[in-house]
Amino acid sequence: MNQWRARLSAAFLIALSCFSGPGSSGASSLAQSGSLSISAVSHTEGYAGHSVTLTGTDLGTAAGSVTWGDEPCVVTSWTPTRVTAYLPDGARPGTRDLVVRAQGREAVPFAFTVTPPGITPTRVMADAFAFVRDKMRNSEGGVYTELVDRENPDLVYAYGHNVTSEHMGLMLWVSAAMLDHKTFEESFQYVSRKMISPEYNVVIWAIEKTTGEPFGYGNTPLDDFRVAKGLIAGWMQWQDDRYLAAALQISKGLMETSISESNDFPRYPAGLVTTGFGWDPVKGEAGGEPELVPVNYQDLWAMKWFAQHDPRWTTIIPTSIRMMEDAQIPSSSQFWNGLSRATQGWTGDWEYQDSIRGTKIKSIQSLWTAIHLARAGRRPAAQRALDFYKAQYERLGRIAEYYNPDGSEPTEAEFRDTLRLGEARIYSQVARLAYYLGDRAFADRVIQEKIVPDQDTVTTSPTYGSLGRGSADDGNAAAFDNLEALLGLALQQGSPVMSGVFTD
Repeated sequence: MNQWRARLSAAFLIALSCFSGPGSSGASSLAQSGSLSISAVSHTEGYAGHSVTLTGTDLGTAAGSVTWGDEPCVVTSWTPTRVTAYLPDGARPGTRDLVVRAQGREAVPFAFTVTPPGITPTRVMADAFAFVRDKMRNSEGGVYTELVDRENPDLVYAYGHNVTSEHMGLMLWVSAAMLDHKTFEESFQYVSRKMISPEYNVVIWAIEKTTGEPFGYGNTPLDDFRVAKGLIAGWMQWQDDRYLAAALQISKGLMETSISESNDFPRYPAGLVTTGFGWDPVKGEAGGEPELVPVNYQDLWAMKWFAQHDPRWTTIIPTSIRMMEDAQIPSSSQFWNGLSRATQGWTGDWEYQDSIRGTKIKSIQSLWTAIHLARAGRRPAAQRALDFYKAQYERLGRIAEYYNPDGSEPTEAEFRDTLRLGEARIYSQVARLAYYLGDRAFADRVIQEKIVPDQDTVTTSPTYGSLGRGSADDGNAAAFDNLEALLGLALQQGSPVMSGVFTD
């Protein structure tokens, strides 16, 4: 199949987005000093870390400097006619002069206003984010899967101090929501250097902790979407075209490697997002046959955003919506977790294809599907799913990690440990779904009853500040629970990078 083996072009057009950040986008006329001339500036206000592009003449080929007041900005690009830099990460709100210097000369300064943060994180958010940022990252900015390392990590989840695209995508998204540009930039640099394949433009799923090399050369598209959404969020906050370019690079990679062919799933011939794409850099081989389509991989919000820049996504979106709505189980309004290529039928938790788990519905996967539909404006199916989880919560005061397709809780011994309280990621997903559907009262209740009390508040504890303590081993913490919980908390606070819903 040519689509599965196609190598991707190294160049692509960066289109303008319909989203806007806090800064103005009109060009401003400026004066000059000597022959050093700045004729236009892309923005005159924005958050700390905001990117600014200055257009002029005679700037020289060797990079000079840009300062805001007496604080240095970080230059990301310099040509004789165009300079791009971002404002200091620690810049406090206020107006100061932005000055370009090169070749022993400086341009006439102009005013740039750093605006206050758009949201004020709660104490719970601040402590949880600080825990992950300060205790769950390596020296290069990679996010550990767990606080406590493991000698022999599970090759499905890469536990311990290994780094996955899942966690990097969540960290990008959360740090953008928290307006922590320094952490975002460090995460961006890690993903750009170590995880985005230059050959195929998809995100390598995991990096081994010791060697810094990939666990295996392949992607997991749901996590590619996560990384892309995190990059989009960063671009929305700071207007840095490097973030936009990386998101569109991933869009191109997914389109050209991870979409099914017309005969793979005949009911959905326009194509669906599959389990992923693999390659062998030594043998030069790439491709693979999709065994199934994970229903929750169809991230409609990301697809709709991509479609503004790549019209090929416009044919994938409607067939994905139809498949997802077909996957809703009439008796319970949950969603099947996978569509099998071999049987052309539905399956439960596709991550565990044994005789028991393949028949169960994994709540986190079903909730992702509902959230994707809600954010794409497909409210009826998403609302039915929320009604199911809300009824479970009202009746039992909890939401299980797994359910039977008919909505009852599993009784097999293998599932006894899945019914305990404290799955912060699940409760955050339920809250987010409720927020997207306008049920703020229920969302706030879930956060207050299940997420806030699940934080370690003992200041002497090694996991102080972490969320998800009810489901973590003693002395350990999972980045997934913390970061997913933070997304729900950021949405509660009204972060614009969390609240977007397409309604068309």
